[in-house]
Amino acid sequence: MTKYLIDDYATKMLIIFSNNYISNHDITVGLFSALKYLEDIGYKIKGKKHRDVYYEATKYLNVLGGTYILDYFTSEELEQKIVKYMMSIKGASSAE
Repeated sequence: MTKYLIDDYATKMLIIFSNNYISNHDITVGLFSALKYLEDIGYKIKGKKHRDVYYEATKYLNVLGGTYILDYFTSEELEQKIVKYMMSIKGASSAE
């Protein structure tokens, strides 16, 4: 997962680590895994910048955390939820 942070390090650090839930290992791994998967398949949101993908994913986690206790999810469950949500965004596409 640390290799994922090499590219666009400053943006990822600012957006992702500015959230309180990042101190939970499962949430961190779930988020990074989802973002890495999306990046690997060439995921894009039409009309948005690359860093907006991170914003959207963290915004979704904030909304999800308002409805559920995120600490009870496994990293795999969170990854699936994030990917599913991100793929549902209007204008989203991937090269896959």
